[in-house]
Amino acid sequence: MNQVQHWDKDSLTPEVVRALAEQTNRQIKRLRPDDPLQNAEELVNQFMNLPPVIMVDLWAVMEDGQMVAQGLMQCASIGLNEDQVQSGLLIDPQWRRQGLESELLRR
Repeated sequence: MNQVQHWDKDSLTPEVVRALAEQTNRQIKRLRPDDPLQNAEELVNQFMNLPPVIMVDLWAVMEDGQMVAQGLMQCASIGLNEDQVQSGLLIDPQWRRQGLESELLRR
């Protein structure tokens, strides 16, 4: 099994965010072909300019420069949102049922 890598808000790079957008767009094309795709450069701009109150953690598996599995967690430490976390898992179909989901959830 490939190694799960971790990035927090301060260690994310534009290349990692682009890989995240590419994987997300592959899923959008497959599951919701009529929906608009994410603009990778807009997503890079958003992630590179997050306010200090936003926390982001990304765990991902990369294969040949492509993100094939991701676990993304975001939370905002402001007011009533301090105890709320937004999270999600996204695994490319050919990488499912290999334990990646469980491994990402453990992180």
